[in-house]
Amino acid sequence: MRVGREERQQELLAMLTREPFLTDAELADRLAVSVGTIRLDRHVLHIPEVRQRMRMAAGEVADDPVLPLGEVLEMRPRKSAISVLTVTPALLRGERYVPAQVLYGIAAKLAEAVLDLSAGLCGVGNIKYKAPVAAGDRLLIKLSVVRTRASENYVWVKMARESAEVFRTKFIMKAWEEGTS
Repeated sequence: MRVGREERQQELLAMLTREPFLTDAELADRLAVSVGTIRLDRHVLHIPEVRQRMRMAAGEVADDPVLPLGEVLEMRPRKSAISVLTVTPALLRGERYVPAQVLYGIAAKLAEAVLDLSAGLCGVGNIKYKAPVAAGDRLLIKLSVVRTRASENYVWVKMARESAEVFRTKFIMKAWEEGTS
């Protein structure tokens, strides 16, 4: 059954709201129309092509260096934290999956909050990216400060999707003070 132009365009908008990096071919396939029809609809709706949408998203991420911590469910100062994060397309940084360095950055930012550091410096670090993380994934993040020795805090962070671990890291977090090198 064929749908009208306005209904198709509304569905196109809805799809791109949920998945902003769909290609014209993927949209055409899902809406059962030609790629040319999708291009015309995008033009009418003032929606740029996928490459431009990716550049725009990358620019938004570059302009906003703050990484999300998600919804912090529990925080025990200097000891542990539990958070739930829904991955947004902005975290993809133009890639298909969230890069490991972004997940590591989120872990470090959460550690700064738990340790109450205005700025932290990650010393030795170890990461394991076990499964790809994509937009829409909900991650359960568990952080534990396993040891504190002088000014060094040994931190473990595990991220899981539907109870399966997808990322984990261990690192040493130190307070960074102005004037130290």
